[in-house]
Amino acid sequence: LSTQVDYSFDELATSRSATTDSRAHTGSLRFDYVVDSLTAVGVSGSARTREGDLSQFVLGGFVLASPRDIRTTTDSYDVALSIQRALTPTMNVSIQAGPSWVVSKQEVDAAGAIPAQNTRDETLSFFAAANLRKTFKKGDLNFSYSRFESNGNGATSSSIVDRVALNSGYRFDRDWKLSAALSWSRRDQVASGSALGSDERLDRWITIWTLERRLTGNLIARARFQYTNQQQRSDQRSSTESEVLSGFLSLRYTFDPIVF
Repeated sequence: LSTQVDYSFDELATSRSATTDSRAHTGSLRFDYVVDSLTAVGVSGSARTREGDLSQFVLGGFVLASPRDIRTTTDSYDVALSIQRALTPTMNVSIQAGPSWVVSKQEVDAAGAIPAQNTRDETLSFFAAANLRKTFKKGDLNFSYSRFESNGNGATSSSIVDRVALNSGYRFDRDWKLSAALSWSRRDQVASGSALGSDERLDRWITIWTLERRLTGNLIARARFQYTNQQQRSDQRSSTESEVLSGFLSLRYTFDPIVF
């Protein structure tokens, strides 16, 4: 059993050209447990709070005092469970899942006849990811799937994002290496009401091919080609489709380490 605890604090102070003060506290806790020689499980949690004060604003290049004090607070909480399992000496699988909760609050003081205004938004999301890795004598193969769901505070549109990726690499010899990557993602956005917009779906395909050739011990030539296809559909607008082709050639030189 292993345990890891982290804490961090950061603060942004106001200068003559700044408009806000903000400070954040972040803490995380993680436990990992090795069940046996093939299986390991883990659980982690984190919490973060950020506070901000708006005391100035910029108008026409001049920094002026704000007539109303505005305070913002954003709290986020994350929990994740994970499991890793070696299926064979050259194949392993890992799964992660957990929820995330974000609470945003804004307080605006009263000014004259303008009353105070307080707002609060909550967003609950969930993610899950699975990865399968297989290694070969001269290459490797990775397959991954992830899903992210957000309720969008219940007042705006909610979204679901699915992503599938396949990555592979093969080394012919010590000088030549070929890599390929294929990914597909789908984002469904569902409006909570007709006044908030329309339901939309965005599909994206990406294919990447990379060929490397080691010219010398320090110099590597690389050729990369990428094709992207994107289709967007809406129940209130016509469908659109776009295609992008890109490629480049590059040389990378690695300098020898300097020994003092």
